[in-house]
Amino acid sequence: MRPGRIATLKAFRGQHLGAKLIEALEKYGKAHGYTHSLVHSEMTAKGFYEHQGYHISSNAYEEDGVPAITLTKTLL
Repeated sequence: MRPGRIATLKAFRGQHLGAKLIEALEKYGKAHGYTHSLVHSEMTAKGFYEHQGYHISSNAYEEDGVPAITLTKTLL
């Protein structure tokens, strides 16, 4: 599966809503037979995805005018 970028409004940060959303998306993916999740992350969010168990799977590149990186996670 390939979720889009996850963003939390500043007023709601610190409530772990992004992590809860990722968890729900992964649960849905597993239930529907997905074995991997892949995200294109802005470099500033790389640590967030790594904390969710994602691993860097590309070199840095530019996407939509900002530095980005691809991260993946096995869902099995």
